[in-house]
Amino acid sequence: MRQTLLIILFMSSIFAFGQGGIELTFSGQHKGNMVVPDSVLIENLTKGLEAKIYSSDLSVTLEVPTQIDNIYSNQKSAGFSLKPNFPNPFADFTNFELEILSSQSMVISVFSLSGEKVLEDQFFLSKGVHQFKFTAGNDNIYFLKVTGEEGFETIKMMALSGNNYQPELELLASNTLENRLKSSSARLSYSNGDILRMTGYATTCNRPDHDILEDSPEASRDYQFLFENDVPQIENNMTGQTQLCQGTLDMAYEVELLDDVYYLWDYSGEGISISGQGTNIVNVDFSENATSGTLSVIPSNSCGDGSIIQLEITVNQLPNVVIDASALEIFNGESVTLTASGGGSYDWSPVVSTDAVLVASPSETTNFVVTASSQYGCSEEESITISVKNHPVSIDDNGEIDEDGTTLIDVLLNDTDIDGDVLSITGFTQGSDGTVSQEGNSLRYTPDADFNGFDSFSYDIGDGNGGIATGTVNVTINAANDVPQAVTDAGEIDEDGTTLIDVLLNDTDIDGDVLSITGFTQGSDGTVSQEGDALRYTPDADFNGSDSFAYDIGDGNGGEVSGTVNVTVNPVNDLPQAVTDLASVDEDGTILIEVLSNDTDIDGDALSITGFAQGTNGTVSQEGDALRYTPDADFSGSDSFTYGISDGDGGNATGTVDVTIVDNSLVSFDITDPSGETDPIWFTVTTSGNFEIVSSFYLVGCDTVVYLYDESGNLVASNDDYVDLYGTIASIALDAGNYYVIVQNFDFTELNCHLEVNPL
Repeated sequence: MRQTLLIILFMSSIFAFGQGGIELTFSGQHKGNMVVPDSVLIENLTKGLEAKIYSSDLSVTLEVPTQIDNIYSNQKSAGFSLKPNFPNPFADFTNFELEILSSQSMVISVFSLSGEKVLEDQFFLSKGVHQFKFTAGNDNIYFLKVTGEEGFETIKMMALSGNNYQPELELLASNTLENRLKSSSARLSYSNGDILRMTGYATTCNRPDHDILEDSPEASRDYQFLFENDVPQIENNMTGQTQLCQGTLDMAYEVELLDDVYYLWDYSGEGISISGQGTNIVNVDFSENATSGTLSVIPSNSCGDGSIIQLEITVNQLPNVVIDASALEIFNGESVTLTASGGGSYDWSPVVSTDAVLVASPSETTNFVVTASSQYGCSEEESITISVKNHPVSIDDNGEIDEDGTTLIDVLLNDTDIDGDVLSITGFTQGSDGTVSQEGNSLRYTPDADFNGFDSFSYDIGDGNGGIATGTVNVTINAANDVPQAVTDAGEIDEDGTTLIDVLLNDTDIDGDVLSITGFTQGSDGTVSQEGDALRYTPDADFNGSDSFAYDIGDGNGGEVSGTVNVTVNPVNDLPQAVTDLASVDEDGTILIEVLSNDTDIDGDALSITGFAQGTNGTVSQEGDALRYTPDADFSGSDSFTYGISDGDGGNATGTVDVTIVDNSLVSFDITDPSGETDPIWFTVTTSGNFEIVSSFYLVGCDTVVYLYDESGNLVASNDDYVDLYGTIASIALDAGNYYVIVQNFDFTELNCHLEVNPL
């Protein structure tokens, strides 16, 4: 039976299509009649070409399928790289790696030889190297398509399986070198009459001792092939720095250079990045967070991985340098202390000396940098900035005012700040002899009352940035004439009394001037008069209570002021006032006189009669609070008497009652006429009745005649018959009306007599 070995070749990085062809080399011993040739050369392979080559009893068939054109069309991605791990061709699984350059979501698809998708899974992979294991199903040949965010890539995978199960995809590990296939064995199964199908990598690796256990039986047999791949081996001698510092960049590490070898580098620590992956020389950047670890490299070729080469690297921490300053802002002339910690030695830039003085004009900042070094030579820099500023400059101010005046001083007007900062008043003191208050950006100074001379006070200013200064204000207070001080006076007297008040006694003049009264007012309830340098106050009669008046004083130098005198008038008991009473009574009549009705008491006391006298021509008697007067019989004329009253509080007074006793004559008068004849003497009869005309001597020798006329001039009666020249001249009835009489002396010499017309 002829046995045929079928080798299926596909376009990949492992198989070389083109003009050069491919050579398969076998060696070893065999049993039975199966022939294993030394080598088979296949030339001029192109896609779609099928060729069969026979050697002795061994037939080799080459196939280049065309079904995978749509699958196996790379769009190489810049975001990842894909490579298989060159497994044993006769394994029922294959491994591959993805090196992710930037974290992204990846879709991994597996297709059968016919282009059918048999498996698909999605992973989110972070930056780094990730290992996968693909377990085959019934098919022997698969295509792996990896799709990232920037493109996709497809490779061929081979697997030989005698099992009937679904293909599986498994993520073995990330960023590790474990589970890589170092050596393997596979089993080859075939049956009589079948084409012997050996699927695997065609390489130039030596395959010693291909041991055919048994020749072709009639029944199915299993043949075991043992392989020992020719993997790269390099000297265990990695060169590069093993003691370094965090933050060291571009450190070179190197191993032996071999042809056609891929160098896979890895580091067990953290905080590093490797550039030059795949080559025998890499540059490693150690970040400021890098840790110690083992740098390793595995050489690989198409036959597999060589032995791992390792180098222990110690990454020393950077000094944790800290700069401290006693102040970040200082002013000209001040010092600042800089201290550094965290290292073994320190270098300052600029160089710091113990007596260095920073000067700013107008202001500036200085940046100090310190480099701290550790015992391993690791160094770290830290910097600090010190600002140097200037204080404002306050210039003393001068002010001048008159005594008892005030002045507003713009203290900031002449003060300066070299940095151009806006100045403000931050505080001030009081003067020794005056007060200070702030009004905006000025200070008001007011000297103490009546003070003159020199005074001063200080003030503080700030520039808003910590700069301060203190200035002084000197003030001259010019002397001025002070007005005198009139102190209110108080006086006290009894009602109806008087007092002399020395109003200047308590008044003062701070300048020592002699004071004088220049004027005064009157009290509301009393009178004021000046007596020398005093004022006399006399209250109004019977007034008691409070009164006041003002007075003016002068110092003789133009200073004038007004004062006040407050007077208290104490009440006293006032005597009642008995007012003379006037009464009139008819002859032979009587009258009751209310003598108290017009009498008064200013204190409002109740008055009473305490006594009375008798009249000269009449009698007086008391009836209650009144007095009755009765004239003597037939008396007419004037009479008077006195009476006493009391207010019940010791106040007594005496009053007079003047009484007129009216005779009942219609006419009663004395006649004295040098011509001997009177003018008409009129009288009125109010009620008709009988009347008598009576004449009497006023002087001896009065011989008269009396004529009585009515108002019409008709003679009513007379005594011209010279009868009854005196005494009752006539008795006659008169009607009511107006009448007049004319009295005449017979010889028309001087007339002296008395005439009456009396009702009967």
